[in-house]
Amino acid sequence: MNRGLGFGKWDQPRRAAASAVVAVGLLTLPAHSVTLQIRDVVTDEVQTNTGLTFGGLPSAKTHHTARQYLDIGHPDSPYRRVYLYTNNTKAYNKTEAGLVSDKARPPLPLFFKNFPSKPNVVDGTFSPASESTWTEMIEQGDPGFDSDKPLNALLTPTGGKSLVYLGVTVAPSTLRGDYQGKMVLEESSTVPDIVGPGIEHTPFNDVVLIDIPIGVGAVLYEEPPTVPVGTLHFRLAGDPVFQTASAGLTLDPKNPMRYIFDAALPAGIVAPGVLEYYFTALDEYQNESRLPPVEGDYYRANLVPEFGTVTRSMTSAGGRVDVAVGDPRRPGFSLSVPAGTTLQSISVSQKDPSLIPTFKSLDPVSAFEVGPSGTRFSRVATLTIPYLDEDDDGLVDGTGADEKLLRIYWFDGIEWRVVGGSVDVVNNLVSASISHFSVFGLFPAGGPVTAESVRPKEKIFTPNGDGVWDAAVFNINVGDGPIEIQIFNVRGERVRLITNVPEWDGRDDDGKVVENGTYVYRLTGQGLTVTGMIAVAR
Repeated sequence: MNRGLGFGKWDQPRRAAASAVVAVGLLTLPAHSVTLQIRDVVTDEVQTNTGLTFGGLPSAKTHHTARQYLDIGHPDSPYRRVYLYTNNTKAYNKTEAGLVSDKARPPLPLFFKNFPSKPNVVDGTFSPASESTWTEMIEQGDPGFDSDKPLNALLTPTGGKSLVYLGVTVAPSTLRGDYQGKMVLEESSTVPDIVGPGIEHTPFNDVVLIDIPIGVGAVLYEEPPTVPVGTLHFRLAGDPVFQTASAGLTLDPKNPMRYIFDAALPAGIVAPGVLEYYFTALDEYQNESRLPPVEGDYYRANLVPEFGTVTRSMTSAGGRVDVAVGDPRRPGFSLSVPAGTTLQSISVSQKDPSLIPTFKSLDPVSAFEVGPSGTRFSRVATLTIPYLDEDDDGLVDGTGADEKLLRIYWFDGIEWRVVGGSVDVVNNLVSASISHFSVFGLFPAGGPVTAESVRPKEKIFTPNGDGVWDAAVFNINVGDGPIEIQIFNVRGERVRLITNVPEWDGRDDDGKVVENGTYVYRLTGQGLTVTGMIAVAR
């Protein structure tokens, strides 16, 4: 793979009595693992343009040093070679090294020297006395190029760097006309594999810190028999350097190229704060990959205290809110909000179970408050709450509760009311459909859904928008199957048909609040038919 250094035209005016100016344009092309910066020799500042200049050339002086040098980053690897040479044959049809003229004039010899560190002014100056320690650049089109290349074009890095200074010799009699040249910075491999392992990672935005270690996961891909080496680099925002975390690799039994990467962060990380991190991976040939791929880029995640609040913006398109709880490698809290919402933001906070009202003398396994409290939807949202089962014994850690009995409940300000839900015992999650925001808790109180359990607790409600008893809520999870609710007035006329939303907001099919009085409801679905009466008082 080549990195081209295109020396556009070296503009030299006709020889003046005192001096001439030599300038060079530089074009770079991407290479696999080589980086290139053009720096000012005096100030060491990185140049924003691609030009090199040799400045004024006194007629009495034959050796000149470029005012910029090449700061080349490349790995010190037994499997990598980096070469520097000219390719005037292809660019200008001139099989001559150095800088060539468009006239029938001899070329200007071009020299380079690779320094292990920034040299002082004397050592970094190209002169007749130092010429023997510099290397004259060879030309790719020369017949002896292949044999000369390992000796006269190879760059050997020091600490992953080559600092290359350029020099040119100019005989006064040749300082006329225009000269130009093209340099190539070539990276080659001694092995056929030049691509690092693949890396996949799903970033997380927020993680609530609890009393379990923080872990960060990824997936690495590498062809067998090579086993990749992965590293997590992390720091807290404001820290000057990244640390590395210990990591383990587990081969996917279903895919011999796929490795599960698990890294555990050290204890003592506190919230609030921001975690910054990125991944690197190496194969046996020291091919390196990085994620995010751009050098200097990294992921950022908010660290939230255990009972702190996470706030996310929301648009009318709806969206999903994900909050990792303890370990971002595991599925955490999530809320999928349907399109059409008027909310501008959503808040989520984990609640202390010991401070939450009990249900049948049981503390909630886990509890979250979702706000703004009292928000209602015309289409259901999907709520997912995690629970802990570290030893995978089917019992919720610290409680002895059977995970299969877990259900989601919501607190109406007086008592807990069932929402229901389905349990994912593999990922330790309980999911259900909700039609409003509240405090939600997980309780091991699963049981059969009956007509009596579905009936709304409200015997009378007041749909006046004050956030108190604004709707009649049926205690059924529409995620378990479709439902239909019909509302009739005392004359037997149907005033409202509701599909797959387990509540009535006191409005008719035209969106108007119904008159005060008694109404009959009829819920059908999931093998049930539930009827009853409810009163509306505005």
